[in-house]
Amino acid sequence: MKTSSIKALKEVAWIGDEYVKHPRGIVLWFHGLGRLEYKFEPTMQELVFADAGGLVVHAYYGAWHWMNRQTRAFIDDLIASLYKAYKLPKRAPVVITGESMGGQCGLLYTRYSKHKLAGCAVNCPVCDLEYSMYERGDVARTIHHAFRGYKGTLKALLKEHSPVGQVAKFPRIPYHIIHGVKDEGVHIKPHSDQLVPLMRKRGLDVDYHRVEGMNHCSPMPQAVWQSQTDFVTRLLNA
Repeated sequence: MKTSSIKALKEVAWIGDEYVKHPRGIVLWFHGLGRLEYKFEPTMQELVFADAGGLVVHAYYGAWHWMNRQTRAFIDDLIASLYKAYKLPKRAPVVITGESMGGQCGLLYTRYSKHKLAGCAVNCPVCDLEYSMYERGDVARTIHHAFRGYKGTLKALLKEHSPVGQVAKFPRIPYHIIHGVKDEGVHIKPHSDQLVPLMRKRGLDVDYHRVEGMNHCSPMPQAVWQSQTDFVTRLLNA
């Protein structure tokens, strides 16, 4: 869906336009697996982004999508429509954020996006979809749902949708990755600990935080929260 109507855009995404006076860029958030809630207000971090000129956007694309092809096309159209509706200049940065499945979405979208992105900040991302499929009891059914009707083998589809399978084509933008060492939902070793060395081998700019004592996405220490917040606001002001 492409549109220049803000009203139409708010039917497919939560947009924090009332919290930012002069948008200078877009901060796009990707949610975790199974989340369906309708968003009503920004988080404290998103208010900081708004103060820095970030137009915070939560796209409504379904709970079990794993950044599949339809979702990638939708996000491409959404970003194009946001530029048009809010009269953003072509140089306005787009920063990608997300956690868990949303972290996988953020990393994967940087690889497939039709847009030039400014950077990507993710928390406890799923990086290896083949491993994740049987890591938890709720994942396999969602993967089958996301790729239903797609041609090709499941192994090939999992590689297409796994950051570790697509890292060779990641763009050269800055990345900020956080992962809890005690994460029992998305274990750090087969995910971020596997991905980050592959990214660094390619010479990509990765700021990696392995957080002792942190579980799945939380509780996040203040210093780590601040590092992520500063990463995004710097890109908005670049």
